[in-house]
Amino acid sequence: MLRPRGSSHNRDPLVPASPLLPQYASATSSPPSRTRLHLWKRLMLVGCVLYSSFLLVWFVYIDKTHENDAKPLENFISAADMDEAKWNYLHAHEDVELRSEIPFAELEMEFLHQNNSWDFAVFPQKAREAVRKAQDLVLPNITPNRDPQERDGIVMVVYPKLLASAYATIRALREVLHCQLPIELWYRSQEMKFFPEAYAQLQEWSRKNNGNITFREIGEPGVVGFATKVFAIYHSFFERVLFLDADNVPVRDPTFLFGSPEFKWTGAVFWPDFWHPSKTIFNIQPHSLIWELLDLPSMRMFEQESGQLLVDRRRHAVPLELVKFYMSHQLVKFYMSHRPNHFDKMKLAHGDKDLFRFAWLKLGASFHMIESPPAVAGKVVNDSFCGMTMVQHDAQGDVLFLHRNSHKLMGTPRRKAINMKAAAIRRARNKRLRMKMSEADRITRDEADRITRDGIPEVTETPSPTLDAPEPDGYPDMAIWTHMMSLKNTSSRSNYRIKTYEAYPDFEKGQNCYGMRYLNQSQHFVTHEFANLSYADLETELRRFAMEGARFYEQAGIMGR
Repeated sequence: MLRPRGSSHNRDPLVPASPLLPQYASATSSPPSRTRLHLWKRLMLVGCVLYSSFLLVWFVYIDKTHENDAKPLENFISAADMDEAKWNYLHAHEDVELRSEIPFAELEMEFLHQNNSWDFAVFPQKAREAVRKAQDLVLPNITPNRDPQERDGIVMVVYPKLLASAYATIRALREVLHCQLPIELWYRSQEMKFFPEAYAQLQEWSRKNNGNITFREIGEPGVVGFATKVFAIYHSFFERVLFLDADNVPVRDPTFLFGSPEFKWTGAVFWPDFWHPSKTIFNIQPHSLIWELLDLPSMRMFEQESGQLLVDRRRHAVPLELVKFYMSHQLVKFYMSHRPNHFDKMKLAHGDKDLFRFAWLKLGASFHMIESPPAVAGKVVNDSFCGMTMVQHDAQGDVLFLHRNSHKLMGTPRRKAINMKAAAIRRARNKRLRMKMSEADRITRDEADRITRDGIPEVTETPSPTLDAPEPDGYPDMAIWTHMMSLKNTSSRSNYRIKTYEAYPDFEKGQNCYGMRYLNQSQHFVTHEFANLSYADLETELRRFAMEGARFYEQAGIMGR
C-alpha cells in the first residue's frame, strides 16, 4: 500500500525530499521583516544589559569614592545625614530668644515649572564636590608657612560713585581714629579705566600722607556687583582681613578685633542684620526653599549683614571656597557661565550678605556671630524718626560700626532736576555706559566717548535748588545722625522688630527709613541722642572729608546723583 510522501517513515535519507508545492512554501519560511525585528530585539536586549552593567559599575565606583572621601568631609553637614555632634553645632549658633512659632508661609513652587529643577536637586552634591576638591586648598597670596608677623589689614571695594565715601572713611580711620592698619582698595579696571583721574587723586593723597594704601585691580571678566567683595577677600594679600563697605565707618580704632578672644578662638566674626525668621524682608524663614537648596536644617538665628567681616583666610580657606562657589551661582556673570541662578531668580538670598554664614554652617566651621542686634541711627524731624544707618556692636555690646547704607555720603548737594530734559539725558548717558561696560569688559575709552555722544545732544543744565536744607556748617551732605534707637538690655531678642517705611512729608519722598517712625512706639527700644555720645563729632568730620573728596567727581567726569 502506498503512503503519502510526507508521512513516510522509511524514506531514504540520501534522497532529497521533494519541495512543497508553491502555495504551501510561505507557511514554513520566515519573512525578512520578522527576521529583522527579532534581530533588533536581540540588539536592544544586549544594549540594555550592557547599559545596566555600566550603571551598576558606575554606582559602585561612586559609592566607593564617597567612602574614601568620607573622612575629609566628616564635618560637611547634610539635612539627610545628621548626628548629635552636627545638631549640637547648629543649635549652638541658633538664637534661643527668637520665637519658633512662625506662621506657615507659602512655599516657593516656581522651580517646579522651570527647566532648572534638576540642577536645583543636585546643587548640594555640586557643593560637596567643590568642597572635596578644596580640602588641601591654599588661598591666593597665602605663604606656605604661617608668617610670624601675621599680616592684618582692611579690605575695601570701591567704584566711581563711592569714591567720596571711601575717601571719607579712610581719612576718618587715619586722622580721627588713628588706625594704622594697612588698607587694600580693590576696584574693577573695566569701571575705573574711564575715570583715571579719580584714583590718581586718592593715590596722591595716600603718597603725601603715608596712607599705607595699596590699590588692587579686579581684572577678571564678569566679576561684578556683589561678587567683587568675595573676590577681594578671596584674593587679598592679607592673611587676616577686616572687610569694610566703603560707606561703613568705625567709631574707634578696629585693630583690637584681630586680638579679640572671639576671633582668636574661631577665626571668623560675623555681624547680624535687622532681620530674623520672625521678621524678614528676604524670606529666609523655616519654610523657605533656601534650606532645601543648601541641604541644611532651618536655623533660628539672625540673618547676616556683610558690611563688615572679620576672617582668617589661612584658617578658613575651604569655607571661602564654598562662598565663592555659592556666589558663582548667585551671579551668573561671575564666570560668564550659564549656571542656573537659584539664589536670585527664586529670591532665596540677597547678594552676598548671607552666603558667608551659609558656607560656614554647611562645613561646621567655627565662627562667632555678634549677639547684640543692630541699632538704628537716624534723624528726627517734627517728632518723626527716619533711620538711615545700621549700627553694629562689638562682642561686649558697645557700638563699633556706623554703616550709612540708606543715605550715602556724596560730598555734593543733592539737587532737584528742573531741566528735566538735561537730567533725563544725563541718566540715559550713564545708563548706556553702564550697560555697555557690563556687556563687554574690553570696551575702549574711545568707544565709551562715542557711546556718550552718539544720538545724545549736549545740553547745559542750570543749577537747581537743593533737596536738603543747608546745614549750619556749610557742608553739602545732610547731617543724619541725631538719634539712635537700640534694643533694651532687659528685652528679649524675640521682641526685636525693625520696620521699613517712608516718613513723608517730614523726609523726602522715596527715602527708605528703618526703625520706627515714632520713637515711643515700642517699650522694647531705648533712644539715645547723638550729642551725648563720645563719637558725636564723627559725622561732621566725615561730611567734611566727603566734601573734599568730591573733587574726584568733577576731575574724573563722574556724573552726580
